[in-house]
Amino acid sequence: MTNSDEAAPENPDEPRDEPLLDEEVQDDEIIGVAFRWSLWVVVFLVGIGLLLWFLLSIGDAPEEEVIQKDVTAPEKLVPDLAVLPNVPFSDVTTGAGIDFSHQSGAEGEKLLPETMGSGVAFFDYDGDGDQDLLLVNAARWDHSAMAGE
Repeated sequence: MTNSDEAAPENPDEPRDEPLLDEEVQDDEIIGVAFRWSLWVVVFLVGIGLLLWFLLSIGDAPEEEVIQKDVTAPEKLVPDLAVLPNVPFSDVTTGAGIDFSHQSGAEGEKLLPETMGSGVAFFDYDGDGDQDLLLVNAARWDHSAMAGE
């Protein structure tokens, strides 16, 4: 009986390599039923939680209290002229040899150098002990229609 065409009797104690089709279908049906039940339980628990939250939050909102206040304008600050010193200012730029005319270079593009403007600094540049004045100016852009001015 060693003929390869004949099927050998199966031993019920040996494990099978391929599961039966009926067992797979039954396993899938059981998993589907368990999944549907677990979905219903989750929906039920979420519904109970939302219902409890709604019922507990109905009367908790305190009524907003509006406080009416009279608003008055602040008093105008008037400087005490007797306390303020009389300090005269005079224009000494021409006498000091300063001939500076500010040019912003702004043309409406709002580029960073246009918005930053210019600057001034007092420092001892030449090391002679006297403060020197540095005035920083802007300029027109190369692509400007007014660049030659």
